[in-house]
Amino acid sequence: MDIGKKTNLTIAGAADGKSVLKLDPNPPRRSDGHHRYCGDTHVLSIRKSSHITLRDFTIDGSDGELPEDTNQCPPSNGLGGRIDEHMHGVQVENSTDVSIDRMKIIKAHGDGLNLIADRTPANTNILFTERVSVTNTHFLANDRSGIAFQRNVGHVQIRGNYFRNSGSDQDLDMEPTGGTENRGPYEIDIDNNLFERVRPGLTVTLGASKTQPSEGLRFTYNTIRSASPAIAEGGCILVYKANNIVIANNTVIGGGRCATLAAQRVTGLQVINNRLEGYANVADEDTGEFRPKPVIDVSEDIANRKAPDQDCGRPPKDPCPYIIHYPEQITIAGNRITQRVQNSPGINLSNVDELTLANNIILHTHGIAPAGPFNPDNAAARQPTSINLSFGVFLGDYGYFENERTRVKGWLITGNALSQFADGIRIRQLKESVNVNSAVVHSNKFNTATRTSRRQA
Repeated sequence: MDIGKKTNLTIAGAADGKSVLKLDPNPPRRSDGHHRYCGDTHVLSIRKSSHITLRDFTIDGSDGELPEDTNQCPPSNGLGGRIDEHMHGVQVENSTDVSIDRMKIIKAHGDGLNLIADRTPANTNILFTERVSVTNTHFLANDRSGIAFQRNVGHVQIRGNYFRNSGSDQDLDMEPTGGTENRGPYEIDIDNNLFERVRPGLTVTLGASKTQPSEGLRFTYNTIRSASPAIAEGGCILVYKANNIVIANNTVIGGGRCATLAAQRVTGLQVINNRLEGYANVADEDTGEFRPKPVIDVSEDIANRKAPDQDCGRPPKDPCPYIIHYPEQITIAGNRITQRVQNSPGINLSNVDELTLANNIILHTHGIAPAGPFNPDNAAARQPTSINLSFGVFLGDYGYFENERTRVKGWLITGNALSQFADGIRIRQLKESVNVNSAVVHSNKFNTATRTSRRQA
């Protein structure tokens, strides 16, 4: 179904709740013998439209009934002959004032709901997809993600929904592409949703990738957990390339291979009053050695700035230019943070400017054995720390930093209760030329039954 250039339209299901719009899993073949779905084929498209409402019916993308072999389409389709992965349950493109309420969006071969806008579309003055409301809707068994945010999407509310059994991507995925002339997701409220993970792993990504940074993301009162009582691990959150982010009042039971909350390229991140549990338990694929991961991990990100035609690198070549994206204005306050994997830290913070770390409860249960043996040179693994703070970035002789800071500043670490770690607060200077300016550490409480307890600075 294609809703193009329409306004003030409502599509509502029958009162008995049995209305279904389903993709034909066996359409007639094209004239060249290939499958009909070698290009984008969405169950329902909303394009260049405004004031559209979907309510009270099921959209079924027939995933699981569609062929998965590699001889369905010409090899030139970029997917090795498979049918197109851009087959979404609902795509909203260059449209405004869209409401999706009390729906079931299931078994999409791509995303359950895909939100996107192109800045130069033909025959429309709607340049952004805005004012979209998604409420009380179930996203079930979609093959790529439940909801995907692409470029130029803003003022969206995702509230009171249920996500389960998303496929290769996250339940809620922000990975906008299209170049820096496009905006990343902006002014997004994700509130009071339940994410149940059938396969533990990355569940929510917030931010941008190959567009302008995201702005004004709020993730509040959500729950991420396992879909099975027999499996403890749930899922994780990644924040990348975003400004002014609030993550508050959530319950997040972490996954087995990722830090429960990780962030890079962030400014103005507030992590407040959450319950966060760490289950990351990873061994190096080559050596088999245990790789400890924290519950919260906020760090710098390094990017190569060489020109496309520049041949630089290790001597005797000229060194390459790099830039450091520092995390700034980070607040982590009032959280209950539980690490469950032995020899793993609570919080890692690297090269953070303007940090407030206050009134958190950070505890270790030591309940899960590490996935592999320790590297004997890894002191951090032998002696897990509740709070790791480090500053200074090494690069080597193959490059140089264009924007390296010699001081990190504005640390306030106060009122935290640290329990059952080997170390309380560890502050590490990794590079002699980089120092801390203006750090206040007071009124933190540390208790442990381990014999190696100490504070380090």
